Amino acid sequence: MPHSANTMQAAGVLEIVFEQGAAQVVLSGLPDRPDIASVILATLDGANITVDLLASNSTDGGCSDCTLMVSRDDYRQTLTIIEQLIPQLGNFRIQGNDRMAMFSLSGLGMWQQPGVAKLLFETLEREAINIQCCVTSENKLSVVIDDVVLDQAIAVLSRTFSLELLPLAEV
Repeated sequence: MPHSANTMQAAGVLEIVFEQGAAQVVLSGLPDRPDIASVILATLDGANITVDLLASNSTDGGCSDCTLMVSRDDYRQTLTIIEQLIPQLGNFRIQGNDRMAMFSLSGLGMWQQPGVAKLLFETLEREAINIQCCVTSENKLSVVIDDVVLDQAIAVLSRTFSLELLPLAEV
């Protein structure tokens, strides 16, 4: 379940929303076709599996890579379903980790605040916290890390962005 730290604004960041019980599935060497994400998402949706984050990028040689974040409870079923898509999508590699966490820094107009991502990356670097995946938009920066360092990351980022760390409450 997502939790949050919030509300003082510093560098455009209003809150950190985080989830510890996450799993990451990375698909490498997918064919670079426009239907790939919709096939994967439709199949997982049909199994009532929610994808919390999808990051996809094209690579050399007409291939693409895709990172999916799902609930830890859905991890094994997600792997089974993805493996069943190999005949339809072609041969690709599947890697996963069911001990991941995800957090998002969000705030209005963050894109107008240069340096938010830089400050995030520098803060995590000082703490030796490795980022597994990062997705940005104009109002949100979502980051995937190992779950064992989530508490450390949230504490240090709350201080860095002057956010009050609230008691854990389900959102």
